Formats: sequence, structure tokens, C-alpha cells
Amino acid sequence: MATEQSLHTISLEADANLAASQYRAVVLSGDGQAALAGASVNILGILQDDPAAAGRAATIGIQGISIVEAGAAFAVGANLSTDADGQLVTTPGAGSVPIVALALQAAGAATERVRALLGFRGLGAA
Repeated sequence: MATEQSLHTISLEADANLAASQYRAVVLSGDGQAALAGASVNILGILQDDPAAAGRAATIGIQGISIVEAGAAFAVGANLSTDADGQLVTTPGAGSVPIVALALQAAGAATERVRALLGFRGLGAA
């Protein structure tokens, strides 16, 4: 069962309709708004709600334990990075891809929602 505990959050305006992006990674846009993250980027955090239009409040988990949406299967303890859709995937080995979270539960397939530790930083291979 996916749960969250001890999660620090912030609130920003969404840069677009993010209704289908709950529990995906977001970045800070050039306008200071929450935008869906792309592949292999440093993130601001994980979107906790589903703002349905640009300018609506977006709650973002920035540190602690959060539910995240997987982009592919991964194991417990996997270092996680982002894919092109803001979902979390296993980080390749040592190198230049940002590690943005640590898997606290295994994901069996894409779109599965599991717990991960945010604020866990490092680099994996490109």
C-alpha cells in the first residue's frame, strides 16, 4: 500500500494544466511556476495534487517520504531519476544523471504509485 509520511511541501502556481501529473516530478519554470519535469533533470519535487489549469495552486513535496509515479519497474532501494514524462525510473550507474529520490517500495510497472524518499541527491551515469 502506498502512503506518505513526514513530507515537507511548498505551494506554487502551476504553469499549465497538471491534472494528469499527480505524483510526478516537477521543476521550477522560468516564470517561477511548477512545470512537469523532463528526463534526467534536477527537480523541485513531486506534485502532490492535480491543478487543472495554469495559475492554480500546486502543492509540491520537496523533502521526506512521498508517493511517486513510476515510469518503469524498479527495485526497493533503487536510486531514482526522471523520465521524459516526469515519472521516476532507475538511475543509471555513476555519472551525470541527477538522483532525485530513493525507492522505499518496488514498482512492478509504469504508472504504479509507490513510496520514495525525496531529498536524496547524487549523480548517476548519462
